[in-house]
Amino acid sequence: MGSSSFFRFNALIMRGIKRYGPFTLILWMCAAGVLAQPTDEFRPASGTEFIEWVTDAYGSDDLLVSGSIYIPSSPLIDRHPFFEREEWFNGTVYVEGRRFDRQEISYDLTTKKMILNAVFKEGATVRIVLNSWKMDSLYLDDHLFINNKHLALGEQDTAFYELIHRNGFTFVSGYHKEYIRKYSASTPHGLWSQQASRHYIHTGQWYPVYSTKSLLAFFPSGKDQIRRFLHKNHIRYRKATSSQIKLLLDYCSQFYPSAE
Repeated sequence: MGSSSFFRFNALIMRGIKRYGPFTLILWMCAAGVLAQPTDEFRPASGTEFIEWVTDAYGSDDLLVSGSIYIPSSPLIDRHPFFEREEWFNGTVYVEGRRFDRQEISYDLTTKKMILNAVFKEGATVRIVLNSWKMDSLYLDDHLFINNKHLALGEQDTAFYELIHRNGFTFVSGYHKEYIRKYSASTPHGLWSQQASRHYIHTGQWYPVYSTKSLLAFFPSGKDQIRRFLHKNHIRYRKATSSQIKLLLDYCSQFYPSAE
């Protein structure tokens, strides 16, 4: 690319950044690597045409990929900071009314951010922090997470909560991890805590459900049956997994007052 072409292309990029946001710069870095080669391929002539060209070449969508670059924690820290597992989930993301299927997503519980593994058509990948203010909800496999802006729990505005039950009452779970400064021969750089949960039930307004006792208060006619169910299925409420909580709430729902 000659110097005059380079400056024209650079000016085009700057107009793109001004109009479409800083993520355009990332796309420019990818595109520049291709355009620097001596080919006869198409050269975009306008800012809009440039975005369309990059989208076609790299398979990204500016509505979905509109966050910042994800800077991971030190890999030397023992365990991992993500929801459930370190591997990517197969995700479906809903952003401002649009649906994006077959996305690779992780939920960093230490930052409360959803991370997209943006895979471009040429094979390059970039980890992006999805824009929480734009997202409505998303699936991580069969886990449905809802943006707190639609729940108004009074917690962190951009946190996401898993929808556990919605039939007569609504029950959601929030998850978190934290860094533990516990240094030893096996964990010289510290470690991430085990995944912990916070549960909330909505029966006209939101209530925290801290323990088995506080859960039973919402199902007064089924207290004994629910206790037996917990024992039979080896469920410890405070340490229950997402699947165990779903199983428990499905059982509890028959004892909710409005179901009588």
